[in-house]
Amino acid sequence: MDQKEVKQNYLKAIEGNIQAIDALFETDQLGDKDIQKILDFDIELNPTFDAYQIYLNKKLLEYQPLMIVQNACQLFCGLIQLRAKPKLYSVFLRFYYSNQLKADIQTQVSNTYFDRLYQKQLVKYWNAIHQDKISEFITVFQLQELIEKNQIHEYISNQIQNLNQIQNDQYRYERIFRLIMVLNADKQLLKELIKQMPIRDMASKIADYIINGELDQSEFVEVRNQLRINTVRYFAKTFCWQKIEDLFGDHPELLLTYVQICKEPFQIKYSIAQRCNLIQLMDPQQQQQYQNGPNILENKFFTEDRFTYSEKILDNKNNEFIDFSDFGITIKDIIYLDQENIRSQLAFEQILASDMTGLDTEGDGDNFKSRLDKSERDVRKGLLQISTINQIYIIDVYYFKQSQQYKEFMTQYLQNNNKIIGLNIKNDLQTVCNWARLDSKIINMNKVIELQTIYKQYKKDDPKSSLAHLTQQIFNKPLSKLDTISDWSKRPLRQAQLHYAALDAFICIQLYKKLMELNKQIIVDRNNDI
Repeated sequence: MDQKEVKQNYLKAIEGNIQAIDALFETDQLGDKDIQKILDFDIELNPTFDAYQIYLNKKLLEYQPLMIVQNACQLFCGLIQLRAKPKLYSVFLRFYYSNQLKADIQTQVSNTYFDRLYQKQLVKYWNAIHQDKISEFITVFQLQELIEKNQIHEYISNQIQNLNQIQNDQYRYERIFRLIMVLNADKQLLKELIKQMPIRDMASKIADYIINGELDQSEFVEVRNQLRINTVRYFAKTFCWQKIEDLFGDHPELLLTYVQICKEPFQIKYSIAQRCNLIQLMDPQQQQQYQNGPNILENKFFTEDRFTYSEKILDNKNNEFIDFSDFGITIKDIIYLDQENIRSQLAFEQILASDMTGLDTEGDGDNFKSRLDKSERDVRKGLLQISTINQIYIIDVYYFKQSQQYKEFMTQYLQNNNKIIGLNIKNDLQTVCNWARLDSKIINMNKVIELQTIYKQYKKDDPKSSLAHLTQQIFNKPLSKLDTISDWSKRPLRQAQLHYAALDAFICIQLYKKLMELNKQIIVDRNNDI
């Protein structure tokens, strides 16, 4: 018997043995025997959630909303008293409160009758429902305001105390948190829940609870410190010490954590601590250790910064990355704009006159921060890079956020018919609109070109489609990505950072031109074969 036949027989068995559910639609009052039949049927056949839904959706064609309203309360009270499995709650909660059913009920039954029939009886059982479904149950039937505060406090307190008997059950923590939020319970209960959670293993989840619960973050120093340790450990595995010092340079709390926990030689840690004035932040014992040390090592990111990719600055000879010099572009062709003036106006006019441009953005500088540190950022800084065939414009959007000149330029740029080329271009365009406070609906999507789409025409079976991968495939050289994660809020930016940002926009145009040539050649070759 194939799977299709098995499914058909299974559904047939459900329809033949679920007379109790028929009673939901056909009787004026659902009896205890009917509810027991549902439970017996569930135990006997153990139908899947989808199987229930298929059957119930068929019955939607025949139901009478008033009868369902009258029977719903009795059904849920019976399910609770008979300790039904969570699946049954899910099936009927979602079925009764589906958008279609709820709308039909409210057109035939007054809200007063609807509320009285459901809420006043169901609220008696709120704390008896299965724990997995209690939050959904309260939300669906809008019982939040009907439950007494002392009952809420007692129930949640007991749930938190029971956590002591179970080790690191993340699902239980999440369930109690949802209940606290649904019932708008005392914030002290949320603090008690957090106290039960292992900080080392669940710092990120705790941070979510702190932020979503709008708790005072200053009360959770230990959590913040653990998040910083987790953040630093991640980046320490990914980047060299020179990059770490550059990345965390304006954030002494992260850099100090790095110096304290990294496994680099003492000379490196000592050099960073001296250069970034970290010693004054250390405890007395550490300060004594760092009073005298070896010669300070230079960080080439600062002493030898120049307009090239960062790997070359670090003398990384293992890889030769694609560079502007491969296309005859020099630093003179990069225009950095950070104020509204005649120069910016001329630049905007030149961009608007170009029949195609490559576009990319760099973030606001917090993609390396820990969860709680992110929520404290005060300003948003980012870069918008727009490339023409032979010039690249880097627009420091922070300095144009009040500029009418910039807003008018962006409006024209997004609306005209000239091509805009990029990878994951829709995300970048949405970011651009957010920065300029423009509605994304103004974008002329007919002129927007997604490089991934063009590449798939060239290599249909290639699952990879990042900008670095496309560059490697088309130009046989990798694209440097060492500065993908950078502190883009720092000013001034390093020359190598500007190189990275400008190249990402410029390479979009070069890839587009090359891919169009390759795709045309494929079409010619196919025609010749015919």
